[in-house]
Amino acid sequence: MVDAFLVAITTIIAVVLVLINFYILVYFQHEEDKGMNGSIFCKILVVFGLTLAWGMVLCLPLDVANSRSGGGGLDIKDLWYAFYITTAIMVVVLIPFAIFYYEGDEEESMGERIVGAIKYEILVFAICSALFAIMYSLLNEASIPIRTYQCGWDTAIVNFADSSRPSPSMNGGCTTTADTLNLSVTFAIYLMAMLSFVGWFLFVAFGGVGLSALPIDLISDWKNRPKSVNLQYFAEKKKEIG
Repeated sequence: MVDAFLVAITTIIAVVLVLINFYILVYFQHEEDKGMNGSIFCKILVVFGLTLAWGMVLCLPLDVANSRSGGGGLDIKDLWYAFYITTAIMVVVLIPFAIFYYEGDEEESMGERIVGAIKYEILVFAICSALFAIMYSLLNEASIPIRTYQCGWDTAIVNFADSSRPSPSMNGGCTTTADTLNLSVTFAIYLMAMLSFVGWFLFVAFGGVGLSALPIDLISDWKNRPKSVNLQYFAEKKKEIG
């Protein structure tokens, strides 16, 4: 049975995330991009991308909450598949297309800009598809280290139960060997693994640069903040400017 409270909380959080991301878009967009007259597709893509990023982060506590107390009834596995597949579509198809369209020649018509963006997108999609196909054909196995236990068994009689029914009992010690279990994964699992693998490197690179640059930018903004001046200094500068 589906947990109605969990579904309601998930729906409310999703709506709140969309509103917050829309506010972020409006607050940080360039002056020339104010309003909804141009590049509506790119703005929708920004809000959707931010919501998708937040959703993937919050899907982990949702998975934990859904697995407790007998389960919340939500199919989180399919939700994880949907998140990662949508992310792959965003990275390979939608975001490159939006960049090519947005950076196109503004003197061209909308149709010409769309056609030009599609041409570049076909090239990007072909390269990414070829890379994923080659890597999946060569690296589609997951190697899991395991330990194999081999024990000797003989037959013993259980006196407190049915005496005519034998029960196994261990005879001697067990030998332990290290082994590897090789499993072929599906393309969806492989796609999730590749996105996570590449994403961690990008997160370390951009996250490290951002965290180190943030205090420097804050200190620089504080030093270069607007400062009040006295009337005499203001009059002198006004006289110099003319």
